[in-house]
Amino acid sequence: MNVAIVTARILFGSIFVVFGLNGFLHFLPQPPVPEAAGAFFGGLAATGYMVPLVFGAQLVGGSAMRSSRRWSRSGPSAGRSAMRSDWWKGTGNSLGPIPLGPRKQLWCRALLAGSVAALALSARAGASTWALDPNATRVEFSVRNLSVGYVHGGFHLASGTVQLNAEDVLHSTIEAAIDAGSIDTDEPKRDAHLRSADFLDVGVYPTIAFKSTRIERAGDDRWTVTGQLTLHGTTHDVVLDVQRATLNGDRATAHASTTIDRRDFGITYGDFAIGKEVAITIDTVGIKKVTDGTGGPATPPI
Repeated sequence: MNVAIVTARILFGSIFVVFGLNGFLHFLPQPPVPEAAGAFFGGLAATGYMVPLVFGAQLVGGSAMRSSRRWSRSGPSAGRSAMRSDWWKGTGNSLGPIPLGPRKQLWCRALLAGSVAALALSARAGASTWALDPNATRVEFSVRNLSVGYVHGGFHLASGTVQLNAEDVLHSTIEAAIDAGSIDTDEPKRDAHLRSADFLDVGVYPTIAFKSTRIERAGDDRWTVTGQLTLHGTTHDVVLDVQRATLNGDRATAHASTTIDRRDFGITYGDFAIGKEVAITIDTVGIKKVTDGTGGPATPPI
């Protein structure tokens, strides 16, 4: 009975530990979380995973310490007798945290808190936020046109953010918004037509948005970024081929390309006179965001 009780306690506590760690590790990659340690732990505690983690660790650790202490002091037979006595008295061997002295409680909690803090801070040490520079980013496209061969044009990037996890780039995320009305093909009349309801209908859908859902390594200095592109009020998955990524201090650059079928987004004007496939290339510059020490953005230098 004694062995069964201790075993049950350890297994019961282990379930809580596994559940808590699973939730804890699942929470870490989720973007974005505050940079400040205090805000981070506040958000982590809100997930509810800290409760089973702490409870399970105390249950398993307390059982091991209590059992070890009794066996070492009194020998196996005396240890079993003491454990049986405590079980009948209802103390020490119920399925719950084993009472420890104040000093040992403080020591255990400090050790547990320190371990969790070290894990969290080390995991966040490689995380950073980068803002895509609208002035330095070029979003260009080309589409076949029977009258002139190919039409080339571009858009203006409204905003963009990269949550970069340097320790595991696959858990990074990318979001960007493009001003649909900024389309420019160097022909004012054509641009006006492209902004109309025949094509982009910018009066109704002023923004083209992208949000990554998965990042995969495709080779040396090459990545495949899958995400949702929202264009003309319709959202579809697209795959970006990202390469030539460079990092220089607080600035980073990358080149991306993809091809979409405009019909997937409800843009069908032109029949066979205008190509259905639109090739898109993006050359972007990201600038690392600076924090003020509290996790908030610092005032940029003038």
